[in-house]
Amino acid sequence: MAESSLTDASHFVVDVVISKHKPHKVSVFVDGDHGVTIDHCSDLSRALSEDLDKLDLLKENYLLEVGTPGWINP
Repeated sequence: MAESSLTDASHFVVDVVISKHKPHKVSVFVDGDHGVTIDHCSDLSRALSEDLDKLDLLKENYLLEVGTPGWINP
């Protein structure tokens, strides 16, 4: 679902982590051939949030984080 929400073909999902503790935290890490901006992360976060809410996969409140793995984990 995260990959289908990407609006730029040069971006890709590096990892998705879902915590088991409540409230569930969904962390999505993205990268791109030419980097990723905060605007890219915001766009993806909005799209993913809408998709998760429509599909009602988590059934409970959740926190959604979208970011990059950073320069330490390229």
